Amino acid sequence: MPFSPADVLLALPAFLISLIACRVLIAIAPKDAPDGVRKFQAAPVPSAGGAGIFIGAAVSLLAVIGWFTAQPSTLLSDAIAAGLVPHLVLILGCFGLGLADDVLHLPARAKLLILAALCFFTVTAGYRADAMTLPWLGTLVLPPLAAIIGSALWLIVIINAVNFMDGVNGLAMGASAIMLLALAMLIGMTTMPGSGLELYTRAALIVFAAAIGGFLVWNLRGKIYAGDTGALGIGALFGSASLFWLSQPTSGASTKSGAIWIPALITLPFLADVLLTLIWRWRRGEDVLNAHRDHAYQQFIKAGWPALKVSFYWWMFTVACSGIALKSAQRNDSDGGSLEFLMVLIAAIIFWIAQRRWFAKRKL
Repeated sequence: MPFSPADVLLALPAFLISLIACRVLIAIAPKDAPDGVRKFQAAPVPSAGGAGIFIGAAVSLLAVIGWFTAQPSTLLSDAIAAGLVPHLVLILGCFGLGLADDVLHLPARAKLLILAALCFFTVTAGYRADAMTLPWLGTLVLPPLAAIIGSALWLIVIINAVNFMDGVNGLAMGASAIMLLALAMLIGMTTMPGSGLELYTRAALIVFAAAIGGFLVWNLRGKIYAGDTGALGIGALFGSASLFWLSQPTSGASTKSGAIWIPALITLPFLADVLLTLIWRWRRGEDVLNAHRDHAYQQFIKAGWPALKVSFYWWMFTVACSGIALKSAQRNDSDGGSLEFLMVLIAAIIFWIAQRRWFAKRKL
């Protein structure tokens, strides 16, 4: 469904609380110092702005649940029955893990192991993708073990993709806000009303997107970074909500069976750059876990493009991919959005290779 005035009223408190919380964090948050490798700033910048996003969204969402839920115990029992609780553990765990990393600077491999453990626990105890559509082959029902492994990998990839793309003011968080709103529209358009969890999931996506807006007021001016707190937490929210969407009954003529390609298409501006860059570094024999400046967006920054211009292009790419994904979800096709995903992915690969060659010729 399109966004309504009620959605704006829902979003406004999250925006304002996040705006204030991030201003406080500018004064007290741990500093992210230049490292001469991946980070472009010339001086230390307050990090953990994701905590401000979380505060703004969580306070607003708890108020909504308190005001509009006549029987909170019923909502909790429905959440437990639907397997929602493990996903809440994942989201809270990722915000906490990110905050710990921003403050303590955890080793990359240790952080990845903790994240993987959280993801596998979540899809084992909660909901997951049990089918996958393939171009021209239709829907493939996955064995339980394959469904667990595939869904956990989906979460790990999405969470890390947001983190890897968080290297330029506004890019990762701005695009993530667009992704969250697109997923909220997807839930509104295609999910059959049931226990009410779909309404609260949609509300959570809207308030977190609005809270990101409050953060961006400061971030686009270079005053604060989201840090791993924001990147891991927002990635976990999108990944979990997309699996929730797949698990819910379908309304209207749309189909969701195995249609993981639709949320994957929304995130393609992140996925394409991250996966292609990792493949490129792996082929060169470089450690894919080490900090670097090899992503496409980082190449533009090294070439002298303003950060806002680079972020704007990624925002527009995300808007385009989200629009295609929403159109795909409204059709009752057996491919489940896989053909659209494949076509846009091919276009992204061509662009990525052309961009890499262009910069290589100019030795940038």
